[in-house]
Amino acid sequence: MRWYGWVMRLALFCAVWPKVALAANFWSGFSPHAHFAGEFVGNFAGGLARGGTGTAYFDGGLDWDSTAAGAYPGGKFVLRYLAVDTGEPDQLYVGDVQGVSNLTTDYNISRLYKLYYRQSLGPVTARLGLLNANDYFDTVGTASYLLCPSYGIFPVWSSNLPGSSTYPFSSLGAMVALGGDHHLLEAGVFGADAMHPYRQPFTHGALMLLQYTQAGKLGAGDYTIKLGAFRNRQNAQLAPRLGPQTSGFFGAMEYRFDALGLNWGLFWWAVAHPSLSMPCHGMQGRGCV
Repeated sequence: MRWYGWVMRLALFCAVWPKVALAANFWSGFSPHAHFAGEFVGNFAGGLARGGTGTAYFDGGLDWDSTAAGAYPGGKFVLRYLAVDTGEPDQLYVGDVQGVSNLTTDYNISRLYKLYYRQSLGPVTARLGLLNANDYFDTVGTASYLLCPSYGIFPVWSSNLPGSSTYPFSSLGAMVALGGDHHLLEAGVFGADAMHPYRQPFTHGALMLLQYTQAGKLGAGDYTIKLGAFRNRQNAQLAPRLGPQTSGFFGAMEYRFDALGLNWGLFWWAVAHPSLSMPCHGMQGRGCV
């Protein structure tokens, strides 16, 4: 009977061990994310008025990677929470200051920022959930630090479409990307009311984007070129609040290189919007065309 007891113990161990190992691997798929930033602008002489203002920014959350967890390859859950505390806009003192982070914004906000699932399968990557479209479309490495008010995205999108999926708002959406590091084709559709992403998301219009990206080496540096088209589909009743029905084309280009011990980046962008159907109604702190 002694050997029978050991066989029973071995069978029990073989039955339990995969579950214990799976649980351990599951938790190993989690990784934290936290980003803090602060910005202060002060005017001591001249300008519009004496004084100063500042912004505090927090973006944090968790990722769960299915590959690291040993579950299945290519999957990832992303959770982000955004909190921004800002004073008066800097236009009251010096017009418009462009800093490195450029976080000066007219929004005080605390909300769930991103909650989406990403799945990669060979050259295809799909994303579904609460997304920020400007993380992927019409932005390059250097300019991605300039969130608000002047770059981030072209003004036709950021100012004329106040409900669009861009900082500090995200909307329910889906997108797919095909390609790799040097050639990438992306398409996405996002809710047109990112300020209220869960309020009738399928009847408040939609922003549709298509973009091609090419990247490579040029001389001593690296270049990135993005060309795309957009269409904002909107009904007349919601257009005064969320922006008009419009479409157009955009392009962005960046060149990055190392010099004097620093990494430099130059960028350029352009946009054409032949079908803008109502006057620009820009928001405070954002550019407008």
